[in-house]
Amino acid sequence: MMNDLCIGRAMNRPPKSFRNGVRNWAVLLRGILLLLAGKMLLGCASSVPSAMETAGKEGEPNIRACLAENLAAATLGFEGVYILELEEARYQLDQSIGTLNASLRGKELILKNDRRYFELSAPQTVVFKPSASGNRFIFNDIPYAGELWFQVEEQGVTVVNKLPVETYLLGVVPFEIPTNQHEYQEAIYAQAIAARTYAIYRLQNPVNSRYDIRSDVQDQVYQGMLKKAPLAEDAITATRGIILANSSRVDKIFFHSTCGGVVEATPDTLAAASAGSGAFAYDLSDNDYNCKVSPYYRWVEVRTLETILWNLQKEFRLDSLLVRDWLETGCKLDIQIAKRRQSGRIEEMIMRVEDQLFPVSGFRIRRILADQTGKVLPSNFFFFTESPGSWEKLYLIGAGAGHGEGMCQWGAIGLALKGNSYKSILGFYYPNLSMVKFY
Repeated sequence: MMNDLCIGRAMNRPPKSFRNGVRNWAVLLRGILLLLAGKMLLGCASSVPSAMETAGKEGEPNIRACLAENLAAATLGFEGVYILELEEARYQLDQSIGTLNASLRGKELILKNDRRYFELSAPQTVVFKPSASGNRFIFNDIPYAGELWFQVEEQGVTVVNKLPVETYLLGVVPFEIPTNQHEYQEAIYAQAIAARTYAIYRLQNPVNSRYDIRSDVQDQVYQGMLKKAPLAEDAITATRGIILANSSRVDKIFFHSTCGGVVEATPDTLAAASAGSGAFAYDLSDNDYNCKVSPYYRWVEVRTLETILWNLQKEFRLDSLLVRDWLETGCKLDIQIAKRRQSGRIEEMIMRVEDQLFPVSGFRIRRILADQTGKVLPSNFFFFTESPGSWEKLYLIGAGAGHGEGMCQWGAIGLALKGNSYKSILGFYYPNLSMVKFY
């Protein structure tokens, strides 16, 4: 299925009008919105068993979270004593030494200020260990618990934080789901278990040999001890060691901010259980969409031709002079939707500027349509139309935030507000999984 949109300008010529496909998509948009407003109800799956299976693991594991790759510059400080053992000496570092500045000089990592100087050559791994569990290191103004590793290699420097999984979760849960209202507590419990499950999956399936998990949306957001969230702490403590598993196997589960009412089909999820592989399901209970409480349930954003062209320049590493020429002499931008999922989310898109084609897919679509500050588009679940007041502006009319797979976090909050327990919430979004006491 294709649809085209043309925006842009040509010097001394009137603006290009929309192609016929845009009208077709307007009709489809109305149809999808009617579906989303419909009365289809997916029954809530039975809650997970109350009796926990025991996986028989020996104890809480440590996880290696990547804080930075290909480090160019950073700052480092300490709260409490950290020990650094090098070949020539054993150092104790605390607040009294001040902030160290990290930088590269060729293949060497330099850590220095007016009181300390360390010159670390590749290849080696340098480890800063806390002398007590309550100590923290401050990396780029964010406090972290546990060990700090600088892996200095020929190809660059990787910064890793090694710490116990339960402590790691303190820096994940408050940044993956709102934790500021007691009414959200059951959803926060569900998020703690989902985040722990993902961490254990990554321990068993690490990203690479240097670290287990990334600290951004490529895996799950981790921001150390930056935010104190009592509700998250309670949820992590109360569910300690509990994960989701299928026949004692830990699968890669998914979660996202807001589905907009439509959940994608993935293994073990709501959609897969209800509609089959490759399909989707409506995130409904009590004849209402669970994530309507989300600020991203529905949204409208505006993009200018200039912003889109500069995003293309960055994404495809185009010559900036070419983009300036397009903007100064006039150009035409065609947007064609090459493929949508059954849910309506865009999977593949082709952009044409004059005689150049730029195929984009997946998350890259959201980067191409980022705003002028670089903030990516909330989701791929959108339609577009030209601004009636300016032919160099594009209206993006969309729903949801994130990829739409697995548990909808704002949907979980909506279910919690309706009185559902965390067991019911997890059973709703992951009906094929059971809770397991992993350690």
